Amino acid sequence: MRFKPLSMLLPFFFVLIFLPGVSHGGSSLLISKTRIVFEKRYRADTVLLKNTGDLTGKYRVFLVNKKMGTDGHISDIVNPSPEEMAVKKMIRFSPRLVELKPGATQTIRIMARKPRDLASGEYRCHLTFQGRPQTSVSENSETAPGQIGVSFSPILEYSIPIIIRHGQVRAAAQIGDISFLTHQKTGMSKLKIILKREGNRSLYGDMEIFITKNQKIEKRIGLAKGIALYTTTPLRPVNLPIELSGWGAEQKMLPLLVRFTESKKYGGDQVAEKNIQLELAAN
Repeated sequence: MRFKPLSMLLPFFFVLIFLPGVSHGGSSLLISKTRIVFEKRYRADTVLLKNTGDLTGKYRVFLVNKKMGTDGHISDIVNPSPEEMAVKKMIRFSPRLVELKPGATQTIRIMARKPRDLASGEYRCHLTFQGRPQTSVSENSETAPGQIGVSFSPILEYSIPIIIRHGQVRAAAQIGDISFLTHQKTGMSKLKIILKREGNRSLYGDMEIFITKNQKIEKRIGLAKGIALYTTTPLRPVNLPIELSGWGAEQKMLPLLVRFTESKKYGGDQVAEKNIQLELAAN
């Protein structure tokens, strides 16, 4: 089985998380991808880990069933159903324990094995990287004479979704209600946008807000990348800050275009748009 090659020359594509090590300093873990999608004949992939800290880091790698709520928050499923548990059996990965010295890298190999009787649809679980707890024992000035101080490090983790698509899958994106919000203390403006989804697969893409004039785009005033909407919920809010300085000084209404564009990299083909008139009288 051939694995997709991963370039070592593009470090800015990595996701950086900090997983503290022992009491002094820590290890910093770089993760090369934010999500993995298996579809059609694509059955294998890799994730590269790199320790950019100054101490050796130890990490546990495992699968977790997670869900997305209507507020967009992702949380663990406490009591997974048999169908949700079955998703884990379709995914093979190694290694499961990783120890990285400063500057060292480790490749995690992932494979998807779909059963023959698998129904059409999208299946998902999360690959989780967890810093293993470590303790250090020392004698210092803060402990009483003859006593030993024990320092504990917190357990931090980061998860990326693994999505398996099989058979006929489709999704339709739609922009729902849009609300204009202003923070009373900071004066920061934002739009609360309801992203809707139909079909049997998830959405993943970018949300943009443009000022328009005569139905043509003048300027982008808001951007949120990597907006996901999973199959566990039909809609979610997206709170997107917008930059209105210098606009609306002589007008009460500002024409805006709200656009959601799916990422083609992960098999997306949806574009959803909505034109609104933003009232500026209160600004």
